[in-house]
Amino acid sequence: MAPPPAIDRFLAISCTNVGVGPGGTTNLVARVAIVDYRGTTVFDKYVRPTTTVTDYRTASTGLTEAHLYSADAWQFGMIQTYLSNLFRGKILVGHSLWHDLAVLGLPHPAVDTRDVALYQLENARAALDLYRSDADAWEAAISNGNWPCALPPSTFSRCYI
Repeated sequence: MAPPPAIDRFLAISCTNVGVGPGGTTNLVARVAIVDYRGTTVFDKYVRPTTTVTDYRTASTGLTEAHLYSADAWQFGMIQTYLSNLFRGKILVGHSLWHDLAVLGLPHPAVDTRDVALYQLENARAALDLYRSDADAWEAAISNGNWPCALPPSTFSRCYI
């Protein structure tokens, strides 16, 4: 068995999308976040839209027009160029990674991808581990009436008792 790849080859990526076109059903990348193997932020930028956004999906993304037109937002072409260089020789880890690469318009060798969407039970464990890592702060926020996520309960009231 071959030894595992060096940890400096790993990058984890997560993209957030907004909606464009009729009904906002077509995805357009709006934010890209990348961390290294140890979880250190490598890249975290908003993406200036290349076309009219018809649905910011604020209830699920937390994004508004102000985020995408801020002075810190990068042009899509700049994002592509930067990430293309950053990804060269790296192993990318993500959830539904093919989707993130598609909205970025970037190819990447399949052998250098690790898509965690394939691991349902492990994803559930990871979600619980993430909660446990900051459970006290979450519970304190809820006790004080501050829902600690971008999805306010009223938006999805049908999902709650």
